[in-house]
Amino acid sequence: MNITDVLIRIDERLAEMKVDGRGMSDRSLSLEATGSTDTIRNWRRQATGAKPTAGANIATIAKVARALNVSADWLLTGEGERSLPQSQIISDIIQALPELTPVELETVRAAVLGLRDRHPPEEQ
Repeated sequence: MNITDVLIRIDERLAEMKVDGRGMSDRSLSLEATGSTDTIRNWRRQATGAKPTAGANIATIAKVARALNVSADWLLTGEGERSLPQSQIISDIIQALPELTPVELETVRAAVLGLRDRHPPEEQ
């Protein structure tokens, strides 16, 4: 695993998110993905040789990939499907639902129904 290549893909994704109005800093990405504010900073230090053991491992990279809404395979290698598989997206949504307030749940419901109504049913 080449941490420099992983960081290039992280930077690419962060730039896209910024353009989309969903900007995120290294610090906020680290916090969302791992609970620590220093993960990405430590990887950058590892890449420059300033910190040889910074904890960049497959499990942590997978958490960062999920926070970036990209597949771990793509983040690690630059190959394969870039987006998260649909099954992973659905699983993430289902796992988050119990943590939402009743008002937030109603907002999610309204959004899902509104999106569904935008797509006519497929003819069989």
